[in-house]
Amino acid sequence: MSSSATNLRASLDPGVTHRHRQRDLPTTTDLQITLTGRKVALTIAVLLLLVYSQVLLQNISNALLVLLLAAACHHDWSKLKIPNSLTYPAVVAGLGLNLFATALVAFSGRTTPEWLGTVGLANSLLGLFVGFSVMAIVFAIARKGAGDVKLAAAMGTLVGAADMFAILIWSQLLAAVFVALWAIVAIGPINICLQMPRTVGNLIRPDKVRPAKSQLQELLARPVPMAGFFALATLICRGGF
Repeated sequence: MSSSATNLRASLDPGVTHRHRQRDLPTTTDLQITLTGRKVALTIAVLLLLVYSQVLLQNISNALLVLLLAAACHHDWSKLKIPNSLTYPAVVAGLGLNLFATALVAFSGRTTPEWLGTVGLANSLLGLFVGFSVMAIVFAIARKGAGDVKLAAAMGTLVGAADMFAILIWSQLLAAVFVALWAIVAIGPINICLQMPRTVGNLIRPDKVRPAKSQLQELLARPVPMAGFFALATLICRGGF
């Protein structure tokens, strides 16, 4: 059928255009995953705010951290994306808060007020560098997760270098366990063992090892919402922030 005939048929029968557009719509499985992720995201966000409602009242730095993680969990689990409109202001707020605290101490000669809960400007900048650089390496290897890089940088301005590095280690371990359990349930341990060598080889040397057309390869190619693992790692490393 010619293109003109197809266009004429589409104009007369809206169902034709609708059927063509259906190819670009998400599948039922994708919609189910999205809806489930939205519920998980809201649950994590609510739990963070409820469990640490008293922490929110302790100092401004903790309040910013909890609100940042709660919002990031919602966006990452429901939309698989952490917007710049969340991370960029968080970086500015974290650095600005620590700059204010450092200037206040320098001019007043007193210690940092507890209600600020800051880590110091130098440690804040170092935390930003640690969060950004480590996650940038992960991004370069995995070729996905740009929002996670900026979220880690924002968190680093609030928690400092040492805590940020520990959070990154724990978050990657938790994510690895999650992906491993997901793969075992979805694919099976035997199939994982058979598909693993070529999959790992392609991940390390994509120019030398061709990817295996396998379920494991497809599973690893899917985005992992890291914001939830950042939140859990923060709970582990900071013991209630």
